[in-house]
Amino acid sequence: MLKKTFVLLFVLLAAASFAFADDWDSFDTAVAEGGSFDAADESGFGDFDDFGSGFDSGFGDFGSSSEPEVKIGAVVDADFRYYLNDDDNPVKALPKAKVSFDYDADKASAKLVFDVNQDKWENSKIDLIDELVISAYLGNLTVEAGKMRIVWGKGDKIHVLDNFNADNYVNFLVPDYIERRISIPMIRALYSVPTESNLVLEAVYAPFLVKNRYNASGMYTPYSVSHLTDTLLSSVAGGVLSPYSQRIQEIIADLNSDAATKILYPNTYRLKYGQYGARGTFTLGRFDMGVSYYNGWYKDPSFNAVKFAAWEKRFWEKPDFLAFDHKQTFGMEAATTVGRFNLRSELAFNLTEDENGKSAFVHNNSLGYVFGFDVDLPLWNMNLNV
Repeated sequence: MLKKTFVLLFVLLAAASFAFADDWDSFDTAVAEGGSFDAADESGFGDFDDFGSGFDSGFGDFGSSSEPEVKIGAVVDADFRYYLNDDDNPVKALPKAKVSFDYDADKASAKLVFDVNQDKWENSKIDLIDELVISAYLGNLTVEAGKMRIVWGKGDKIHVLDNFNADNYVNFLVPDYIERRISIPMIRALYSVPTESNLVLEAVYAPFLVKNRYNASGMYTPYSVSHLTDTLLSSVAGGVLSPYSQRIQEIIADLNSDAATKILYPNTYRLKYGQYGARGTFTLGRFDMGVSYYNGWYKDPSFNAVKFAAWEKRFWEKPDFLAFDHKQTFGMEAATTVGRFNLRSELAFNLTEDENGKSAFVHNNSLGYVFGFDVDLPLWNMNLNV
């Protein structure tokens, strides 16, 4: 199914690329006539920040480029870490590299980013392709398709409305918000309504779900993961699953491994686990505001003790005690300035299938909120963010 989904995605990408035809012709002409070919340095990546979370998205500039432009950027770096609990090899170097290719023209653009590091190389090679996006500019309508991230909400790197992409928490140093988000195949359409309120309508569809990723062992393993491991191991020690103890321990040795994912978790690479949503952002006086609706899934599984007890007796039937709960999120967001202060807020109501709050094994309905501000300080260009 995953292969079929990617085939479908690239068919859609090919269909969206019709807008490239004229642009490539003009690009060839520009090069032949001595046009520019720009190779970016390290800054050529642009800002990997919370793009899409503000209202200065540049819709009014679509189609402003007079001739196509190609940019190539590359960064090679390494993280050096000192491990206090490793006497033999306390200092370790973790090399990483990022290479980006950008094509921008009047009617279309394309972006390809490779991100190579140890975690992705060992655990998720598909994510070595960090982004692959084709965009078509059709007047006030912009259509994007590819492997990408989006950010919903006015919060500054803390959000309760940003639901489409999962998080990768394997790096315990926790990189910048947008860097830890896992890009997935999506289709997005944005329509800029020609009004004084800067109204932008957005629709998004993702064909499947990718779960959050965590360390499965070591001191930075979250409790939810370690508790699940301990629960399964205690069943083995209790004798109920003792005939299968070696196999079970092999499986849960790494709960993020392909073997564990296929056996313990439901297959979320199916259209059943599709995600979709709509959002409208606009300006009202001094306020940048937005409303949104998301229909999808929690990115962490819930554990059903009753189903687990039944599975212990059935031994090697397909486990069904881990499940990703469905949810709908109704959201509002706002941002404004008061003096030197930039104020931000988000409010979300999460509606789940446990509407009465009586089930102990699925997420209950909940409210989520973000309130904060940031202000520039007159000292060394410092910024305070609360």
